[in-house]
Amino acid sequence: STILSRMDMMFEEKNEAIYVVPAFEMQPMEIPEDKKDLIEQVEKARIAPVHIKKYAKAHEPTNFPKWYTADDMFQVEYQMYFEPYIICEKGVPFYDERFQGYGNDKVAHLYALFAARYKFLVLPD
Repeated sequence: STILSRMDMMFEEKNEAIYVVPAFEMQPMEIPEDKKDLIEQVEKARIAPVHIKKYAKAHEPTNFPKWYTADDMFQVEYQMYFEPYIICEKGVPFYDERFQGYGNDKVAHLYALFAARYKFLVLPD
């Protein structure tokens, strides 16, 4: 199943969850067709979790080792400087548009979501 096929199910009821989309970076190549293909490319060191060497604090809390074998969503704990790509409902605290350029913009927004007691759920595929 895909993220889009789960959207209706995820937002049927009001909840206080933020859905984390695991992010990866790669050298120029064909985009993996599915999770299995992506994991094969990770094992060959052609693809890696985003910023894992540059700034691990930003995405490490996603728990990529667990994600590789996950079939269901799982909760992760917020850690300072965590800035995953997310899917969320309308009504979450707004992103502060005064941030311009690069640096700490997503960090501040994700911290605000954590302070508002949102749960961080990692999508399995």
